[in-house]
Amino acid sequence: NNSTIYYEEIEDEDGIWNIHETYSFQANIHDLSQTFDVLINLKLKKDFLTENLWVFITTKSPSNTIQTDTILYYISDEYGKWYGEEKRKYIDYKLMYKPMIRFPEKGDYNFTILHGMREKDLPQIQSVALLIQKSKLTESDN
Repeated sequence: NNSTIYYEEIEDEDGIWNIHETYSFQANIHDLSQTFDVLINLKLKKDFLTENLWVFITTKSPSNTIQTDTILYYISDEYGKWYGEEKRKYIDYKLMYKPMIRFPEKGDYNFTILHGMREKDLPQIQSVALLIQKSKLTESDN
């Protein structure tokens, strides 16, 4: 849609996200005046075995400034009801990573995503995507 400035989806061919497997994305940012939301889109099979997902997200700016965040996302409640949108045999999740940010410099930003779960292999992963869109909220809405 009109508000999306970047979207890339990486499908996992074998459906297993290994603990050493990194999903990498590169987004070129040229508008420093706009606020953006950065989201992680996950597509999981319905028999995904856990109700939460720990991820490590590293952002590298054009000037090589690096920031790493550790985030816990809840993907179902304690009764197994999915928070995402059910589509056939998959659940789609739009998980907020950075709401209402302004990028400090123009250029290529590199985002890498690793899972931080105890299990070395996470089965039932269909795809991981990065979405950057113009914020729907404004700073005055906070």
